[in-house]
Amino acid sequence: LLRLAAGLLMAFGSSPILYYGTEVGLGQPRAKGHYREEARHPMLWGDGQDRQLLGWFRDLIAFRRAHPALVYGSVTTHLLDDARGLWLAERAWQGDRVLIAVNNGTHPHRIALPQGAFVDAAAHQKTGEIELAARSIRLLAMVR
Repeated sequence: LLRLAAGLLMAFGSSPILYYGTEVGLGQPRAKGHYREEARHPMLWGDGQDRQLLGWFRDLIAFRRAHPALVYGSVTTHLLDDARGLWLAERAWQGDRVLIAVNNGTHPHRIALPQGAFVDAAAHQKTGEIELAARSIRLLAMVR
């Protein structure tokens, strides 16, 4: 769920903010005493970091920087299916178009994309349809 939440934050937040350590999987367990409720552990360094998660955050941030539509663009919904937990939205600004595909359901689903050639940010390939894993988000850029 962390990847889904972070993807939504980067796709729709005007100024996304991460609490330190989130990008490497640092947890925040509840403290035993009332004086440190929700206290964060010290930063993880070295082998304690989740390198795969850190790489995903780096790619997500780079994608956001490359696509101003994610900062300034208007939002259009192409698909909203509450029963399956699916949402396909588009952000567009000055010729830059990005699709945000969300599956908040518990099963994978295939989604047909709107007309146009889109490149999957994760797979770096053109696609007209995507398979969304359960509890996941995918960002796709329009090929210009």
